[in-house]
Amino acid sequence: MFKKPKEPARNLTGRVSLGRGYSLMDWLRLAGSGKDLSGTGGKYKDVTYEELKKHNKEEDCWMAVHGVVFNITPYIRYHPGGVEEIMRGAGADGTKLFDQNHAWVNASNMLKACIVGRLAYSPSSQTLSIPALATPNANIQHKSLANISYTWKDATDAVIVKISNLPDDMTSRNMVAHLKDNHILFIYLFQEPDVCILELALYCLIDSFKISELMNSISLKLIKRDPQSWKTLGNDLRNGFDLIAMSNFDRPVFPCRLVAKTKVTHDSDQYICALPKNLHLAPPVGHHLFISVESEDLVLHRSYTPIPILDKFSSSSFNNHLVFMIKVYREGIVSSAISQKSIGDVLDISPMGGNLTSRKYLNAINILLIAAGTGITPMLGILDDVLFKNFLDIRQIKLIFFNKTEKDILYRKQLEEFQEQKKEYFNIFHVLSSPDDSWSGLSGRISLPLIKKISGSIFCEEDDFIAICGPQGFNKLASEIFTELTGQSSSFTLFQG
Repeated sequence: MFKKPKEPARNLTGRVSLGRGYSLMDWLRLAGSGKDLSGTGGKYKDVTYEELKKHNKEEDCWMAVHGVVFNITPYIRYHPGGVEEIMRGAGADGTKLFDQNHAWVNASNMLKACIVGRLAYSPSSQTLSIPALATPNANIQHKSLANISYTWKDATDAVIVKISNLPDDMTSRNMVAHLKDNHILFIYLFQEPDVCILELALYCLIDSFKISELMNSISLKLIKRDPQSWKTLGNDLRNGFDLIAMSNFDRPVFPCRLVAKTKVTHDSDQYICALPKNLHLAPPVGHHLFISVESEDLVLHRSYTPIPILDKFSSSSFNNHLVFMIKVYREGIVSSAISQKSIGDVLDISPMGGNLTSRKYLNAINILLIAAGTGITPMLGILDDVLFKNFLDIRQIKLIFFNKTEKDILYRKQLEEFQEQKKEYFNIFHVLSSPDDSWSGLSGRISLPLIKKISGSIFCEEDDFIAICGPQGFNKLASEIFTELTGQSSSFTLFQG
């Protein structure tokens, strides 16, 4: 056994002052020395919870992180948080504690020499079907999410994980799937204002995964690195789907590399970001993601709605990418920081918010879209869906697009090309609040007479779809107009920025 380490001294700020010879570089030298730090003679073994609990002292300390058991005894003196902090996970599964403080650290890499083996699958959970959490958070609104469950089956070259009992409106676009370090699978299912989370420490390494879906179910085909038979799926770190309110959800952050940046207008750019390997993130139309930046030791974030690639000839070249149109505001910390990014830089992106379901507009005969400025972004996804992906020749679609001047009109060329291609079904109405003398189109601000003049009777039928998106003041005024026209505030979809 290793000798019991001494507690490092703390400085006046309360932070641990590591002694000489106990820096990160000193640890890396020790870890790479070839010494048997795990105490197992280099042979991995399965560790039960009962055995893990026995190693809970400073001179004999094991901890499990993401399904891997480490003998952290030799590392304790190197831990920058001190002995007391790391001992909170002694003889236990320290995954949540680790993720709270070191989610960005690859434990299996830094503590590779300390690996004892895999945390054995609990006998009580070795079943083919694991139900969702039985007592969801009291703030949960979508009680149907509590019925979600999963099963798995082994195949020669892959393992199939099937997620079942999904709500009717939930598809793979409501899901984020992330394979971390080739053996930790995170699955997030979003239905605002709630999220279901599944975390699996897989039995063996996985190279990649593929997604398919049927009615009320999604399947993930996990491609094995080695075609061996699996005894179990692995360790279920949350004991089934954990159902929580988004307000209590610590959103994961994914580093996405910027691969293209083009000017859209004088103050707006388009960004194309490549997703990291083994990440599925393709939010539903009209849903937003969060981009975060650091500013003066603070992490700030803002929501942005991904858009389709409007150049159809380029679409096939940008699978597994996200596209954003971002306007730079004079006092906007986040947008200004993003505008400084160059090709090859990273944007930190987190999922996901929004409550639009595609059936709302795909089932509509008349569609009226009302956008102001950057409020065009969710409308672009709807237009791409109804004009090209799910086109019906009985639909009539109108877009009323409000801007200050002609030079502020985003994607004008592409939108007018759409109108030319589908001129029997799609009409654009540009409205400028401060046009110059050469402007011959509509001018003014959103008003009841203007809406009536353009939209006609679109808002009178139950199967019409109306969507509004713009700045806060614009949204408020537009909401009042359509509430007056229809007699109810639930008759239209309002995108909040």
